[in-house]
Amino acid sequence: MSIRQSRTGEIRVDKINLHTAFGTRIDILPFLVSISIVESVYNKTIRGEINLEDGIGLSETAPIIGSERLEISFHNPASDTIYNTRFVVVELKNRAPMPGSKKGMTYTLSFISEESLKSARSRISKKYRGTIPEIVERIYDEYLKTQKRRQEDIGDEEVNEGFLDRLNRLSNKLNVPYDASGTHEIVIPNWNPLDAIDILSRRAVSRQARAVNFVFFETLHNFNFVSIDSLLREPPRRSYLYMEKNLAQNSVERESTFINNFTIHKSFQNPLAALQQGIYSGTLITYDIVRKKIEKTTYNYKNEFAKRQHLGEYPLIQEQNALNPHRYASSTIFMYPKHKGLHTALDNSNFSESWMLQGNSHRHEITAISATVNIPGDTGISAGDIVFFDLHMFKEGNERTPNPYLSGNYMILNLTHTFTRETYNINMDIVSDTFNSSIEQPGELGGENEIGSGPDQGDE
Repeated sequence: MSIRQSRTGEIRVDKINLHTAFGTRIDILPFLVSISIVESVYNKTIRGEINLEDGIGLSETAPIIGSERLEISFHNPASDTIYNTRFVVVELKNRAPMPGSKKGMTYTLSFISEESLKSARSRISKKYRGTIPEIVERIYDEYLKTQKRRQEDIGDEEVNEGFLDRLNRLSNKLNVPYDASGTHEIVIPNWNPLDAIDILSRRAVSRQARAVNFVFFETLHNFNFVSIDSLLREPPRRSYLYMEKNLAQNSVERESTFINNFTIHKSFQNPLAALQQGIYSGTLITYDIVRKKIEKTTYNYKNEFAKRQHLGEYPLIQEQNALNPHRYASSTIFMYPKHKGLHTALDNSNFSESWMLQGNSHRHEITAISATVNIPGDTGISAGDIVFFDLHMFKEGNERTPNPYLSGNYMILNLTHTFTRETYNINMDIVSDTFNSSIEQPGELGGENEIGSGPDQGDE
């Protein structure tokens, strides 16, 4: 049965066990200062750090030599799920005397997902045939799958109904919606499994939206191989508001929606970077190395915008953009070799015309608008989730006016869970690929025609 939270950002760390190379299990929970666990849509596995205050010389007596496993268990009092997961220790760093003590040390243990280690010591040299999701799932099951996650339900029925639905939360199974077209025959030439999946993700094309932005990533709950477009189709999982808190009047549930602080890093796409990276336009030149045949394919952002899923309806290039960066297809040029029967019996086994330019643009445009937001801890959100960012305009007066361009839906690109034994906060990098409204003629800021009222700069 759920226990009601008494404050926002509440967490219970149940155990932290260190399993040494000699088979000894050591409880290091009493030494805990803080834990950080990082998820990212663009990182294939999760990683993290644990800060310890060690007064018994554990690093020497265990000893800690980089062959250890970490077992971490925690739960949110508002949830019926205990999270159990395992990691591999890869580094011991930042060792220093404990403040005010000559008998203890503080240090940091860096850890990675077990799948990272499995991938690093494995190689694939074989041929696969099928759709990209089918091939990725086979690689995952054959080379990466572990039994590291366990779900312990304190109250069975509530957890099984809804809370674990969308991403098969806390599952050892790879989440793969079979939304990709094209049969591929691919020879993987002695690559690590995660490197092979990374290459495959760049070639996958969704069947419905023709999106070319598949990603493979891990969260605290499971692994996912999905297109970013499919993530953008989801409704917001949470709504967050930046405003003054009134602790006397707000409930814990209300407080959990408040943003502690935020920083907006990018308010629009850098036009120079867009030209150099081929976000708005580009050219692909394919050349058949047997038939000596050259073909050219171009990409235009404005023509493609309405064909795909976005977080909003207003594109990054508006009619007022005099630079017209989508018109310069020659600003970015890719060249790619191909020919019939390359590596396989299929006439065309790489489909580069359908994924190279499009995928390059899709991967960059999603980060056109970005911010970092600090919120109370919440185990119910993950990297890849959609959240609503309710941001007001910062100006004089008491009226709270929503920001017309930056308020709206965002995708969580990176998420860092940081908790001590009882406190829990999240830092998340959120991104958007659209404006929330169309760009309008600016109003008056002070006096008549104040905008552009200075000397004419056009003839300089």
